Amino acid sequence: MPNLLNLSAKRSDKIVYGDNLKLIDKIDRTEQNGNMISIYASGNGKSYRFDFVRLTNGYDILLHESI
Repeated sequence: MPNLLNLSAKRSDKIVYGDNLKLIDKIDRTEQNGNMISIYASGNGKSYRFDFVRLTNGYDILLHESI
């Protein structure tokens, strides 16, 4: 079975912050600790962190963003 870690969270970050807002160039790494998911990205000379919580229905909800 493929690793589906943060697939929906990663996809939404790339679409919103990369394609639409042009803030991130790449997703550097992802970490998962239980239902908490952190996505680390970079772009425009800055580093970003997006924290999500994974619900029991599989949806990822953005909790906060850090620069």
